[in-house]
Amino acid sequence: MSFVGKLLLVLNVVASVCFMAFAAAVSATQTNWKENYAKLKAELDNQRSASVTLQADYKKLQDDSAAQLSARQNEIQNLTVTNTQLTAQVQTLTQENQNLKNTATVKTQLTNIADENSIFRRQESLTLRELLKEAQAAKDAEFAARSQLEDRVYELTRDHQRLTDDYKALLRENGKFKQVLAANNLPYEIQDYDRGTQPPPRGLEGKVLGSKKFKGQERVEISLGKEDGIDVGHRLMLYHSGLADGSRSQYIGIVVIETVEPDRAVGYVVDKAPNRTIQEGDNVTTSL
Repeated sequence: MSFVGKLLLVLNVVASVCFMAFAAAVSATQTNWKENYAKLKAELDNQRSASVTLQADYKKLQDDSAAQLSARQNEIQNLTVTNTQLTAQVQTLTQENQNLKNTATVKTQLTNIADENSIFRRQESLTLRELLKEAQAAKDAEFAARSQLEDRVYELTRDHQRLTDDYKALLRENGKFKQVLAANNLPYEIQDYDRGTQPPPRGLEGKVLGSKKFKGQERVEISLGKEDGIDVGHRLMLYHSGLADGSRSQYIGIVVIETVEPDRAVGYVVDKAPNRTIQEGDNVTTSL
């Protein structure tokens, strides 16, 4: 009989006992039936409470049984997976064993072949020794040639460093020379010097367009330019023209051209006569 059947049988027995007790009580006494009724009702309530408790126990037993069943099923599944893995490992080991057998066979064959070729290897070893000797001799010769080349490279590097130092020294000296030339208002670029050494066309006459002080030196703008043959470095004379009363022209100074445009030029004044003032409209000429 199952647990549920046993439980129901117990419930029936308990209920029968309760009803029998109730009937006996009714038949035994009829004087205080209300009191007996109350007692019997209390007993009935107790039995019902017991019945509820038994039903709860039964439900718990069902839940525990289901949980155990699920656990057993999981264990069976895990064992099945393990069995599959072990089967695969057995197959792998079997294949590896077969491979080892095949390898052993191949090694045996290779050993036999090695024994047969040992004589040829000895002869080949002697030949290789001779080749190594020749290669070593060639390597020694190459090393000697490389040493010579490295010595030559070292000498060339040293010469290059010396030339570089000399070049830097010349650059420093050149910079100093340029500073001295600039301080004396002399051209320091070769092209400017060449232009300055070539005299301007003779007989050119022009006018002073304006004058002003710049960095402590007087600059003048004249009406002669590159189209007239004027270039940087040319030296032109400044003078006041004679008046209508027959007075003579007055020498003012020399202008050295700095910048040239097509129809005008700008220069700085040198060798200026004492107490002479440069004014707009003064004359400038190339006839020094």
